[in-house]
Amino acid sequence: MKRLWLFLPLFILLLFSLGAGSNPPETWTIVYTGAAHGKITPCACSAESDLGGLLRRDTALVDLLKTYPEALLVDAGGAFDEPSPQNRAGAKAMADSLQALGYTAAALGPNELLYGRAFLEALPGSFFVSNVRWKNAPSPLSQTLRRIDRGDQKLEIVALVNPADIYAGDQAEIVIEDPLAFLNRQCRPDTPTLVLCATDPDTARRWLAAPEVEIVLNANPRGDLLVDPPFAVAGGKIYAEAAIYGSRLGILEVSFDHGLPVSAHNRFLPLDNRVADGARVAEFRRRYEAETKRLFLEKLAGQSAIRRDTSPYAGSSACADCHPEAMKSWQESRHSKAWESLRRVKKTFDPECVACHVVGYEKPGGFLSETDTPHLIDVGCEACHGPAKEHVHAVGGSLPKLTLDLCLSCHNAERSPAFEPKTAWVKIRHR
Repeated sequence: MKRLWLFLPLFILLLFSLGAGSNPPETWTIVYTGAAHGKITPCACSAESDLGGLLRRDTALVDLLKTYPEALLVDAGGAFDEPSPQNRAGAKAMADSLQALGYTAAALGPNELLYGRAFLEALPGSFFVSNVRWKNAPSPLSQTLRRIDRGDQKLEIVALVNPADIYAGDQAEIVIEDPLAFLNRQCRPDTPTLVLCATDPDTARRWLAAPEVEIVLNANPRGDLLVDPPFAVAGGKIYAEAAIYGSRLGILEVSFDHGLPVSAHNRFLPLDNRVADGARVAEFRRRYEAETKRLFLEKLAGQSAIRRDTSPYAGSSACADCHPEAMKSWQESRHSKAWESLRRVKKTFDPECVACHVVGYEKPGGFLSETDTPHLIDVGCEACHGPAKEHVHAVGGSLPKLTLDLCLSCHNAERSPAFEPKTAWVKIRHR
C-alpha cells in the first residue's frame, strides 16, 4: 500500500503533463463581406432590394464586435464596380469606409484591378492581392499575404485573382501568377490558409482543393439577392460565398486542431431596414453623393437644353386625349410616381437611379433634368412605347412592339429581384 502512495505524485504529475501538452482547438470568428459592386447605399427600388449599405454595415459591425471582440473583418473582393467617373467616387468612399470600419484584409479582385496603378497604390493598407505584380517591377502590387498571429493561433490570408477573369487588354500593367503555383510557393503547410477571391464557384472550389488551403471565401459576382449564399463543409475544407451587393454580413466561426478545421458554423445577418444607420462612415457617403451630384450637373451644363419642338418625345400628357383609359391605368400605377420615389431618397442626381425613373435618359431629346425636361419625369408612356411625337402629330400610326427585355432592363436582379412579369403586367395592363 505504501508503494502505491509513493507512485501517486508521479501519476498526478503525468496527468498534468498530458493536460498541458494538449492544446484546445483554436477558434476564429471571421466576419466577411464581398461583391458589393460599389453599392454605398441599397437600391431600395423594391422591398427585396432594400438590403445592404455601408451605414447599416457600420451599425451591425459595432454590435457584432461586442459579442466577438477578436473577430477578423475581411472583404473577399468585388467591392468596386467597373471604373467610371461616378464609380471612382464610389470606390474611394468604399475604400475609406472599409478602413474606418477596421477591416483586417480586403481583397483586390478583377474589378478593382481595372482602376490602374495610381488609384490602387493610394488605397488603404488593408487592400491587397497575392498573385499579381506590376510589369517591369520586381516588387508585388501589394503585400502578398496577411499572417495573423495570436500566440499559438495563426492564420494566413491570401487574396487570389483568376487570370481568366481579366481581359488580356486590361492586363497591360500587371502580371498574374497562376494561383495554384502561388499557393504552393508561398503558403506554410503547418498554418491554416484562408483564400479570398471574387470568381466563379468552380474556380474557387478548385483552389479550395489545393492541399495548402482550408477555407475559401468567394465574392461570387453572380450571387442571388433573395437567398443566403452557399456554405459547405466537406473533407476538412470550408467553402462560403459573400452576399451580393453587401446585402448581408457573413459570420463564420471555425475551430482548428493542429491546423485542420474540426468544426465550423456559419450564419448571415441581413442588413435590412431594421438596421439603423451608423455614423462612422456617414461622411464618406456624403462626399460620394456630393461628387455624384457635381458630375451630374457638370454633364448637364455641357448639354444644350432640348426644346420640346426639337425633341422626338411628346410627354405622357399628349397621350391622354386619344388613350384616356390607358392614361387612367398609368396614373394609378407606380410608374406615374417613379420620380417622387427618387425625391424621397434624395437620388434625383444619381444617374444610376435616374435612368429607370424617367423617359429617355441619355437618349437624343430625352430627359435632362426636372427643370429642363419636366414633361419627361416618371416612367411615362414613352419609356416603354418609345418617342411618340410623330405618332401624336400623325394622329395614329404604329409604335415599336413591346418586349420583356424592355421591362428587364430596369426590373433586373439588382433592383427588382422578385420581379414576376406576368404578375406585374396585370398591374399596368392597358390598351
